[in-house]
Amino acid sequence: MRASSAKSELIFSEGFFPTEGFNVLLTPLYVRVVLIQADIKIVLVSIEMTSLPADEIAALKDIVLRETNADTCWICVTHTFSAPHVMPDFVLRTDDDKKHKRDLQAALYNATRLASADAASSMVNAKMSIGSDECSVCINRDIETVDGWWVGNSGTGATNKTLTAIHIIDDANQTIAVLVHYAVQSSVLDGSMMSTGGKAVSSDLAGTMAAKLEAQIGGTVLFLVGAAGDQAPIGKAKSCKFDQARKLMEYDLQDDGIEICNTLSDQMVIAATCAIQSAKPVASNEVFVQDAAVIVPAKEMKPLHELYPTRIPPYISKGTMETPIFLMGLGDITLVGVQPELNCLTAKEVTDAHPTALIVTMVNGGAKYMADKDSYQRITYEAMNSPFGKGAAEILASKVKEMLASRP
Repeated sequence: MRASSAKSELIFSEGFFPTEGFNVLLTPLYVRVVLIQADIKIVLVSIEMTSLPADEIAALKDIVLRETNADTCWICVTHTFSAPHVMPDFVLRTDDDKKHKRDLQAALYNATRLASADAASSMVNAKMSIGSDECSVCINRDIETVDGWWVGNSGTGATNKTLTAIHIIDDANQTIAVLVHYAVQSSVLDGSMMSTGGKAVSSDLAGTMAAKLEAQIGGTVLFLVGAAGDQAPIGKAKSCKFDQARKLMEYDLQDDGIEICNTLSDQMVIAATCAIQSAKPVASNEVFVQDAAVIVPAKEMKPLHELYPTRIPPYISKGTMETPIFLMGLGDITLVGVQPELNCLTAKEVTDAHPTALIVTMVNGGAKYMADKDSYQRITYEAMNSPFGKGAAEILASKVKEMLASRP
C-alpha cells in the first residue's frame, strides 16, 4: 500500500467579507486530501464547509481525479456551520452576489487543486492501523417542549460516543494521515454573533480538532462526519434553554463560544490520541469500492422558517426517491458513505451487525436529514426537515447490511 496527504487553505479575495452575515475570518478553512493506493487508487477529500451542491461536487471531483489520476474519490464536508455557502445561481439577485460566488468558487477550486497535486506528488509506502476511544463531546439534541420536540443540546436520547481513528504511517513510522470518525455536528459557533458584530467564519469543532492534532503528531487529519443527524456538541455558543414554563428561550454566549470550541476540540484530540496509541494493524492492504442505490419513501419538505415544535404530524407523502450508497473498503474496515444525515440509531442498526463498518454522512453531496422511525413518530426536527418519508432510514440500513454481508 502507498499513501500520501496534503492540505491547502481557502484564500478569500480582498473585499470578500462581509457575506451571509459573516464579517471576519476567525480561523482558516482548509481542503484536506488523503490518497491511498493498493489495487486501485482512491482519494478522500474533506472540505471545511457546511455543504456543497451537486454541480460543485462534480466540479471538485473533476479537479481531484485530474490531479491525482485516481480511480475514484469521495468529496466530504466537515459540516461546519460557520462558513459561507456556494449558492445556486437562481438565488443570486445582484452582481455582488454573483461575484461573491465566483470568488468563493475560485478559493475552493484552487485549494482543492493544490492539495490534490501535492498529495499526488508525495506517495510513499504506508501501513494502516485502527483504534477507538470514548469521547463525551456529543449529546443527543432532540428535546421535548410543551409544544413538541425541538433542537437543543440536552437531549436524553441515544448517542454514539465512540471516536475512531484510522492512522496511516510511512516506513519510518511517521504520520501520513489520520481519518477521525465521530458522530457530532461541528456546530459550536453556529449562528453566534461576535461582540464586534456579525458572525465569524470558522472551521469550528472539527477543524479546530484537526489543526491541533496535526500540530501534535504531523500529517493531515481528515474528519469524517458520522451519523450525527441527532447529535450536537455538549456546549454551544448559541442554543436554547427552558424557562419556568418549559418554553424554549434562546441565548448567545458570543465570544465565549470560542473557548467552548477550544475545550471540546481538546477533548477530541485526547480521544483521538488515545485511539491512535491503542490502534491495531489493519488486517490487509486491500482497497476496494462499491456503489449502489436504494429506493426509499419521499415526502414534501417545508421551508426552514415554517418549521416549529408540533404534536400534529405534518408529513405529506411525495412518492419515492433514490439515494446512493458508497462503500470504501480499507482492508477489513469498510467506510459506508451516504448523502443524508442519519440519526444515531440508524448507524447502530448497521454496526451491530457489522462492527468493522463506519457510517460516514454527507459523502458526495448532502441530502438533508433521514431520521429513524421513532423520530418520525415523535415529530422531531430531523423528521420534519427531511425530503425522506418514514421508513426510509430502515430501508437504507437494510440495503447497507446486505452490501456489507457480500463485500469481498
